[in-house]
Amino acid sequence: IGIGSTGNDVTHMLTLPNDSTGNNGKAKAFAYATYSSRRYKENIELIEDPLDLINRIEGVTYTWKDSGYSDIGFVAEDVGKIIPSIVDYEPNGTDAIAMDYTRLNAVLVEAVKAQDKKVKAQNDKLEKLIILVDSVHSFQHKKINSIFTLLNPSK
Repeated sequence: IGIGSTGNDVTHMLTLPNDSTGNNGKAKAFAYATYSSRRYKENIELIEDPLDLINRIEGVTYTWKDSGYSDIGFVAEDVGKIIPSIVDYEPNGTDAIAMDYTRLNAVLVEAVKAQDKKVKAQNDKLEKLIILVDSVHSFQHKKINSIFTLLNPSK
């Protein structure tokens, strides 16, 4: 169904116009649900190296050509080089039509978990270093007191 779109512009079951003026290309709802049950999936694997993926994609600001509206997002062709499964292409396989921003959530969740794991490992190392420094400080303090006692014998 094309709403405000006709002919070859209708590329999905529901297509709105690629129009940034007013509300022509916008959709609004209380919620959007995506099929996600395990029973619909196979070959399920964790996302490999999500921090690398996040570090390689670039968030950008830009202006829409049709309206001059300033916006923020991604360039689908660039993201498609890194995470091709979230980008829809024209039949030529080169020009992007759109990208599914919501699918980035899975990468972001795994990236946060990977970052948290790194932070916890660094905190563990820092705690061990603090214990070591405290131990060295205590040892040095005892040695200094011993030297002080030797240099200043009781009268």
